[in-house]
Amino acid sequence: MGTQFETADGEVLAKRMSQGRGNKPAFCVFFTEAEFEAWQNVDCAPENDPSDVTTLGAWVRVHAPLCEVKFMTASDMNRVARDMEQHRWSEMFVEQAAEMRDRARQATRDSMSVA
Repeated sequence: MGTQFETADGEVLAKRMSQGRGNKPAFCVFFTEAEFEAWQNVDCAPENDPSDVTTLGAWVRVHAPLCEVKFMTASDMNRVARDMEQHRWSEMFVEQAAEMRDRARQATRDSMSVA
């Protein structure tokens, strides 16, 4: 359970959620740090207050002192894709799983450095 941050057309970009008693809440951004650069100026609002529209980058800056900000990694994306592929109704998620695998490959390329 938590609060999702969505675009006007309902695409979920981030989620604020509890990490248990005594821990700071988490603000999970559903992009890698490299992808975030392209998405930080997209308008979004919390699901419980759609009129509170601001950019994703502004939401991250607001929540950074209050929450643990987490970005997705390639392994996170592969785990999500695997969960979709192994889902009971996996035929519904073929395109999303393939997109998630492509994003994971790109995230791996982005994180690699020339030695």
